[in-house]
Amino acid sequence: MNRQLVTLGALGGILVALACTANAQAAPRFPRAVAVTDGRSDANLRWASRQVDQNIDMLQRDRRDYDGHRTRAIELFEQARQQLALGLAYDDDRGYRATMPRLDDDPANLRGDGASDANLVAVRRNIEGIMDELARDNHDYGGHRVAALQLLAAGRQQLSAALAADGRR
Repeated sequence: MNRQLVTLGALGGILVALACTANAQAAPRFPRAVAVTDGRSDANLRWASRQVDQNIDMLQRDRRDYDGHRTRAIELFEQARQQLALGLAYDDDRGYRATMPRLDDDPANLRGDGASDANLVAVRRNIEGIMDELARDNHDYGGHRVAALQLLAAGRQQLSAALAADGRR
């Protein structure tokens, strides 16, 4: 009887550990630093720009346009990415430019309607994580970081409007 209880307890512990591992793997992987100091600030902007690129790519692979809200969100995110590039150029005159090809024209790359809503929710969550990281950055970059944050927030609102217009979230 005791041996069965010990075995059941061990199995329960293993199941809890596996559930926690699966949950941790599903969560977005954004660093959670308290503040970004000058030494990491440029790297933080480059990271944010790459993350915005990835989310633009995710949005460009949807067939649905959600009454223009998806397209407007992409435009705002592209402007935010440009602000991040301008901030890096302002800071150290490196002329960092992030470019990403548009995928809207190739139907083979497009996601169907059923997955589009889930994609918008995922991108909105990702953008919020990027905004959190940029908000912790102590460097101003001539106002470009704040402008990028404002554009990301406007793009996030477009995603929310797209989901609301669709009646899903």
